Amino acid sequence: MLRRSFVLGALAAPIVGSLPASAAPSAELLPKPAMDKRGFYIEDWLHNSSGDLGQDVAIAKAAGKPLAILWEMVPCPFCTQLHEEVLVIPEMRAYVAERFYTMRLDMRGTEPVVDFNGAHRSQRDIASARRVLGTPTFSFLDGNRKELARLQYLPQKIMLAGFQFIDEGGYLKTDLNTFIRRKIAQG
Repeated sequence: MLRRSFVLGALAAPIVGSLPASAAPSAELLPKPAMDKRGFYIEDWLHNSSGDLGQDVAIAKAAGKPLAILWEMVPCPFCTQLHEEVLVIPEMRAYVAERFYTMRLDMRGTEPVVDFNGAHRSQRDIASARRVLGTPTFSFLDGNRKELARLQYLPQKIMLAGFQFIDEGGYLKTDLNTFIRRKIAQG
């Protein structure tokens, strides 16, 4: 299976270094989201899993949206940055909420979930089987359960370009890295 993954490293350094300091509002000016008793951020656009990934894809498909699985864990300093510095920006929140059916899974979770093949596994075992190596990671799937891309946390402009890759069908024309480079260059 062909995977288009966003790899940190050579791509991130030139883009991040070229972003203007005013690319996003100051985090101090935006309200921070609340946390649940386990330490995960509460977001009004995050849906709970049905407990069956096949059913979750069907729900997203019925809503006319790709499924975005947000893999997180607690504690996770990058998850905190994602929620407090990127997803708190009103335009970013609206973009994700309007265009994606997003649910969270716990990379270390022991809660059972039915995987796409019908196997009952823990969230941790599914993360391991899908090679989710770090958090936060967004895994985007189409209505046929095919992973379209995987995106790890980066600054807001790069994250937005990653979401646009899925929303605009960029995966049909090019790879994720090339798409993000073009979007950032366009301004």
